[in-house]
Amino acid sequence: MRMSGCAHSAGIEDLKRRYDLNDLVSDEAVFIATGVTSGSLLDGVRFSGGAMHSHTLLLNAATGTVSELRVRQPV
Repeated sequence: MRMSGCAHSAGIEDLKRRYDLNDLVSDEAVFIATGVTSGSLLDGVRFSGGAMHSHTLLLNAATGTVSELRVRQPV
């Protein structure tokens, strides 16, 4: 399938138009990221004391909430 066909099937009709955030994301959007390697935003996955430790960030546009999860899972 050509790129224009993919765009059309996704509801994009004008390939030359510059779409803004409100065009691309609905008010019910959720963003979730888990660090794989450590960076400035999230710690990376690490193994320590018989457990796996992960660091996750969740953003919910509908409620305006930002949640941070630090999980310790025995392995």
